[in-house]
Amino acid sequence: MIRHIVLWSLPANDPEKAVHAQEIKDLLEGLVGQIPSILHLEVGINLPETPDTNWDVALFSEFEDRASLEAYQNHPAHQAGIPRIKSLVSGRTCVDYEV
Repeated sequence: MIRHIVLWSLPANDPEKAVHAQEIKDLLEGLVGQIPSILHLEVGINLPETPDTNWDVALFSEFEDRASLEAYQNHPAHQAGIPRIKSLVSGRTCVDYEV
């Protein structure tokens, strides 16, 4: 099994930070059912009272194997959301590992 974890930060001065975090969450959760290789996917939004140095949105997802992760990453529904997420965030980090 492969775990795919992504963290995003939004600009600290974004007046609609909470709205944009929710938009990312909704976009990613909408992929469930569209992309068959997703075994598990959850998205969390950082608590508002935590320090600005924390990441704002977290994706935790699981795939059967590397080929399944690649199928997810290349799926048209996933690819369609990338430009919108990129337009909202100021930073991204990712880790993929075998369980």
